[in-house]
Amino acid sequence: GEGGIEGVAGFGTEVGNRILSSQQLSLVSTLTFPRIVFPSRFKYIFDRFSPRTRVQVGYNFTGRPDFRRFGFQGSLTYAWQPSLQKQFNVTLIELNRIFSNYASGPLGQALQRQIDTVLRQQGSTLWRAFQKAFVSSVSASYTFNSNVLNQRQKARYLRLFAESGGSFLNFNAATNWLRIGSGDVDRNDLQFYRFVKFNVDYRYYLPRKGRSMWAFRVNVGVANPYGPAGTLPYEKFFFSGGSNSVRAWLPRRLGLGSARDSLTPAGNYEYRFEQPGDIILEATAEYRTGFLRFSNFNVDLAFFTDAGNVWLLRPDRSAPNGNFEWNRFYREIAVGSGLGLRFDFSFLLVRFDFATKVFDPGRRPEDQWAVGNIFRPGSVFQRGQSAINFGIGYPF
Repeated sequence: GEGGIEGVAGFGTEVGNRILSSQQLSLVSTLTFPRIVFPSRFKYIFDRFSPRTRVQVGYNFTGRPDFRRFGFQGSLTYAWQPSLQKQFNVTLIELNRIFSNYASGPLGQALQRQIDTVLRQQGSTLWRAFQKAFVSSVSASYTFNSNVLNQRQKARYLRLFAESGGSFLNFNAATNWLRIGSGDVDRNDLQFYRFVKFNVDYRYYLPRKGRSMWAFRVNVGVANPYGPAGTLPYEKFFFSGGSNSVRAWLPRRLGLGSARDSLTPAGNYEYRFEQPGDIILEATAEYRTGFLRFSNFNVDLAFFTDAGNVWLLRPDRSAPNGNFEWNRFYREIAVGSGLGLRFDFSFLLVRFDFATKVFDPGRRPEDQWAVGNIFRPGSVFQRGQSAINFGIGYPF
């Protein structure tokens, strides 16, 4: 089993000064074979590459302040390593049966009104992502990692990922067997999806004198929901913002493009809803250095700048300027900067990062350079300006 908790405190946001937290729980049973299990002699090609076959069944739960999502999952994956630094994974089939509902509190009610009423009336297909769903996919990934744990050396990390969802629905025999029509919805309102998705994650680590290090990351991805549903399963969207992303924004709140952020009656910006996108572009530069040394642990400092955004692949009336366009996307890159404290216990690293917005493309033109706010007394803590992130381990 696996579990995780993410916590981000925003200042004067729609949730007040409370911590905006999310929980994720996975209970997985895995059966691993030390070879490629496949009905042909093809499987013997991989014998010298430490092959493995993993069969998994499990239960997943995601709890966020505004919705709950849980489901049952099964998959068959082949993995092999040509070297210590290189690994291939091919998931021949992954099946997910998903259930979703809105949280009972004010945030859940607000999200339900926003998606089921406002966005649906404007033609958005996002409401489909909260239906009962059956998601099938095949995927493959390649990972190169020369970063050795607890060793300070120049290193690189590269992960290439590709996924195709609902491919079997392109065959008439499959749709007839499932009794679904052109809308990819069966008689019990069970939603099916067809999509393709690609993602590239690159990281570079450059040690400096002493305990100092530069760390860089670029994350690029695109997904195309080409089926009649017109949208992705919620788990397959790209999101930006949070403790492992652009840290000046609350989790999943950055975007879309330069679509306008909402304003309170008092004229303050608020980031109430998650912003799922089909395209993501993120980059981070972080300088890590030692600060204090104790007998049992060290305290390190980090100075960082994050940049990025998410976009829709196609225009959507519910999010004007929320789609990706080559002639303006570079003007829609959000920027946040900050500093962090890392408590390194050798076996565990606890991280606190304080980040503030520098440039927000979702604000009115005269307010986009939010960096001006930090030069006013106390305004770095004004509504929607900054966030404190808590995490276990480095952000990347």
